[in-house]
Amino acid sequence: MKVINKYFPFLEEKNISFLLILLFNLLFFSLVAYLAPIRFQTNDDVGMCRIVSGLISGTPDAHLVFINYLYGWVLTVFYRLIPNIEWYTISFCAIHIISLSIISFSILKTDKSTWTKAVFLLLFYVIEIRIIAFFQFTTTAAIGAFAGSLLLFETKKTSKVSGIILFLIASLIRFRAAMLVFLLMLPCFLYKIILQKAQWKRLIVPIMICICGAYTARFIHNQIYKTDQEWAYYMEYNKLRGRINDNPHARGIMDKLPEGVSQNDYELLLAFNQDGSVINLEKIKKIHSVLYSSITLKQKLMQVYPSLLTYKLNWG
Repeated sequence: MKVINKYFPFLEEKNISFLLILLFNLLFFSLVAYLAPIRFQTNDDVGMCRIVSGLISGTPDAHLVFINYLYGWVLTVFYRLIPNIEWYTISFCAIHIISLSIISFSILKTDKSTWTKAVFLLLFYVIEIRIIAFFQFTTTAAIGAFAGSLLLFETKKTSKVSGIILFLIASLIRFRAAMLVFLLMLPCFLYKIILQKAQWKRLIVPIMICICGAYTARFIHNQIYKTDQEWAYYMEYNKLRGRINDNPHARGIMDKLPEGVSQNDYELLLAFNQDGSVINLEKIKKIHSVLYSSITLKQKLMQVYPSLLTYKLNWG
C-alpha cells in the first residue's frame, strides 16, 4: 500500500483497496473460467452471440430478442471496429469482474467481525464459481443489478452515478432479472430511507432514475421491434413458442391439437425444430390457447413440487 501511495499519491486509500480487489477478482474470474471451463448454459446466449457478431446475417445485428436493442447496438459498434474479438462474451466478463469487486468490497468495508465477513465472502464466491461455469445473460444481469443497487447506498455522487449506470446496463441485458433484484432490495431501500429521514432524497432520487431509466429503455426496445413487421412477427411467435416449450404439460394435449396441426408437427415444435411455414403464428396461437385452457388448477399446483425438486437437483 505504501508503494502505491508513493507512485500514485492522488489515489485515496479507499480507491487503492478497491483497485487491489478488482485485480484479485480479475485473476479469480480468469482462473475459474479457464479451469471450469466457462461455457454458455443456454442456447439463447449462443444464438444472440451469433446474431450480434454477424455470423447469421453477415453483418452485426442489434436485434438480440431477449436483450435490449440498445445494448445490442453498442455491441455492434465494437464488432464493426474489431470483429475478431468476441465482444458479447467479453462484455459479460467485464460486468462480472466489476460487480464481483463492488460486492466483495461492500462486504469487506462493513463493521462486522472478520469471521462474519469471511463466511459471506466464501458463500458469495462459491455461488459465483457456479455462475461462471454456467455462464448466461440472466445471471449476468442479476449480479450487475445487485452491485449497482449496493452503490446507491454510498454517499459519494460518483458512486451513486456508477450504481445507476451499472443497474441500467443490467436492465438492458435482462429486464426481469434486474427488476427482480430491485424488488428483493426494496426492504433494504425502505429501511435506509426510514432510518435516515433527513437524507431520504439521496437514495430515493437515484432509485427513481434507475426505475424510470430501465422502463424507458424497455419502451424504446419495444417500439423499435414494432416498427419492423418481420421482427414484430418473430417476437410474438417466439414468445408463444417459449410458453409452449416451457410448459410441463405441453405433451398432454396430443389428442386435442387444433385442426391443421399433426402430432408430428407438434413433436417438432416441442423439439425446437418446427417448420415455420407449417406451424405459423396463427397455428401457434391456437396451440397456445388449447394448451393453457386445458390445464386445471390442480395440475398447476402438482407441478410446483417437481419444479422445486428439479431446481434443487440442478444446483446439487
